[in-house]
Amino acid sequence: MTKRVLAFVCLAAALLAVAPAGAGSSAAQKQYRYRVIAATHSSSSKKNDLPFYTGSSTSTWHLAPATKRAPNVVSLALAGRPYPITQGLGTVNINGVYTLDATDRQYGHCQFSAPTGSKDYPAVAPAPFVLAIGQDPKAPNRAIVGIPYAVYATLGAPYGQCATSLTGQPDPDTTSLTSIPKSVLGHAIVTIQFAGHTSSGGIDYTWSTTIKLKLIKRHR
Repeated sequence: MTKRVLAFVCLAAALLAVAPAGAGSSAAQKQYRYRVIAATHSSSSKKNDLPFYTGSSTSTWHLAPATKRAPNVVSLALAGRPYPITQGLGTVNINGVYTLDATDRQYGHCQFSAPTGSKDYPAVAPAPFVLAIGQDPKAPNRAIVGIPYAVYATLGAPYGQCATSLTGQPDPDTTSLTSIPKSVLGHAIVTIQFAGHTSSGGIDYTWSTTIKLKLIKRHR
């Protein structure tokens, strides 16, 4: 996780924590609660550097029933005056699987899959993640949505000796942050998409994530 992504999540959490205390200071502030009603993801990473290395990795996951730890609910607060503020946070529960199949000329072949709850490969097994919403610092009429803890495909799994150079793999700033119009926040249904494709440093990488939120109620 990059410092930018980590700072974004920490800021969103801190702002949301103090939102109720400042609610009375601005009549323009609006608060909402959304339920996550859909979440799907697929990503793949491939590298072909014969005769030294060849490998592929995938990650797929989908929404799972809510739990106490991951209630699939996002709390959101918006304010336009005196300064544009957007702050939202929630934890999403998922089920899925991560896979890796790689051959290294020096270390040989390694292949494994890590489903949700895996005790053998917990670092890459898809697990509940934080969805954070914050103000886009570059545009007062836009918001940034981030899912920095979600499991994506990677050839750099910390297991065995089949990891390779990740030069060319997009960083989380690219794959797990997206900017959306603030005008959609407050709608009955909000759909958030992260998608893209890169080919750099010998790594071909594709990702697609869709998260759909349904308004539970508007607080004020």
